[in-house]
Amino acid sequence: MDEVKAYGWGILTLVLFFTTFGFCAPIYLILYIIAIFAGFLLIAYQYGTIKSENILENLTELLHLPYPKPGLQKLTEQVRRGDPKYRIDKRLTGSSIIDEPLQEVLQYAFRDYVRNWYNGRVSDHEEFLHYLRQSTQSVIVSFSNRSKEVQWVPYFTRRLVDDFASHVRLFRNAQEKLGKIRPAEDCDEATPDLESIFFDMEVEMEGDKCRDLVCLQSEKESEYLRDVTEMLLFLLLPPQDFHNKPFRYLLREVIVHGLLQPTVDLLTDPDYINQTLIWLFKDQAPVISEAFLTVIKLSDNIGELEAIIEKLDHEISVQRSRDSSANDIDTKMQLNSLQHVRRVCLETLQRLLDGELDTATEAEPEVISPMSSQMLYSLPLDVVLVNNVALSYFIDFMGQVGGQGYLFFWLTIEGYKVTAEQQLSAYHLQKSQDAPGAGACDGAPDPEMLRAAAYNIFEQYLSEDASHSIQIDDQVIKRTLNKIRQGEPSESLFDEVQKKVYEFLNGEDYFPAFKQSPLYIKCLAELDLLKEDSSPKIDERQMSLHSADSSPANSLHGSTEDLLASSLEESVSPELMKTSHYTVAATIINTGKQK
Repeated sequence: MDEVKAYGWGILTLVLFFTTFGFCAPIYLILYIIAIFAGFLLIAYQYGTIKSENILENLTELLHLPYPKPGLQKLTEQVRRGDPKYRIDKRLTGSSIIDEPLQEVLQYAFRDYVRNWYNGRVSDHEEFLHYLRQSTQSVIVSFSNRSKEVQWVPYFTRRLVDDFASHVRLFRNAQEKLGKIRPAEDCDEATPDLESIFFDMEVEMEGDKCRDLVCLQSEKESEYLRDVTEMLLFLLLPPQDFHNKPFRYLLREVIVHGLLQPTVDLLTDPDYINQTLIWLFKDQAPVISEAFLTVIKLSDNIGELEAIIEKLDHEISVQRSRDSSANDIDTKMQLNSLQHVRRVCLETLQRLLDGELDTATEAEPEVISPMSSQMLYSLPLDVVLVNNVALSYFIDFMGQVGGQGYLFFWLTIEGYKVTAEQQLSAYHLQKSQDAPGAGACDGAPDPEMLRAAAYNIFEQYLSEDASHSIQIDDQVIKRTLNKIRQGEPSESLFDEVQKKVYEFLNGEDYFPAFKQSPLYIKCLAELDLLKEDSSPKIDERQMSLHSADSSPANSLHGSTEDLLASSLEESVSPELMKTSHYTVAATIINTGKQK
């Protein structure tokens, strides 16, 4: 019964289901169940996907792989930004008067020597040029700062002049030694040349220094210039540029082979030196025919005379080819002048070939007798101090007797006077032109610089730790120091000390002793004051001599010619002129008036 009831309820349920929902209801029911299950799975999938992505992003960024962008990122960013605008600091030395021309020079140098090969052949990008310009300006700034630490006045007034004078004296001594050497007929040894004698004497003079390899071999010269350039680059280049070896080596070779060697070759070219001298003197002191003939007569170089004769022959042949008309007076006068110069050259050449030399160069006496010294021309001290040739011999003598300090002090004070006078004149002129409320200009002269220069001279010669100490009264030194510290800067700060030094130089131990030495004979010979001449012409010269003040206070106000003329009047008596076999044969060349 229970099973019948269960089946009955089931049948009743089915009947009611089909009568209520119809015969398609089971199909709809199955579809509903499938749709519900599929929807559940879809929602679970979507939720799981979103959740898993969030979990992956939160775990690490390395697991997140974005899509790559087209092109290299750094290059694309630079292309988007465009060309940057580079700015350059135009300050170099701190003075606008100097910085503006320097900037123009740099601009033209980069335009002519860098941009012509960089922009056309390498790249159009401006970054390399900007960094190169910055490095160049850093070198200029460093050079300017280091130049301010150098004491230029002692270098130009003493060290450079001493080096040049010692080089010239060494060259002259080498020439004299070469002239004395006579090769033996039975000896196979070669006669030493001028260069070997010069450098041997240089070793004797400087001890352990000899520059023969640097001066005579191009490879050694290049090595020396490389070492100098390396030192300059170390001092001037920024550290990051100096430690860049390819850049440093390239810059070193460019400086050596593009700047230093061509400059040295140009400055040592005799033709360039002669043309420069002619260019310098053509306006202020033009070369006249008398001066040219005097140079030919005093020449002792056979090769130069032969070269002049060759040029004269060529010019004479050219002038003769133009002499076609009998009325061509200018050409005939030119021919006569050329032939006269040729005769002078031939006479001088014949004199040299015959071995006729000056008395002083042949004899070179070690001791001068009182009688012979009285027959020599007497140069006053003022002429010696302003004449370059006489001064060089006087410096040699003072070095032998240990009195160079006095002479160097005198020359330094003379240079200080000239500088002080110029700077004070410029200062007062600038002060008078400026408005009352206007500030000082950057390039205006400063009187305090003169005080610093005067104090530097005092420390160098008059202080207790002076490098060239001179013996002067302590009271004079104290008064001079007070003038420097408390007085107004002027050119007369050292007048009292200079007067004492002049008295020392004119004392028996110095200048009179110099006039009794063999160096004085050489000095007179080089000044052409020992020429023997049978026709006395002193009386004619004496008619045109003029007097001059030879006091130390006026040593810069009179010219060398006036001082020399005054010394002739004072030292040469008429009796001596008639009895002496020496005559004066001097040529005075006007070098311009001193302002």
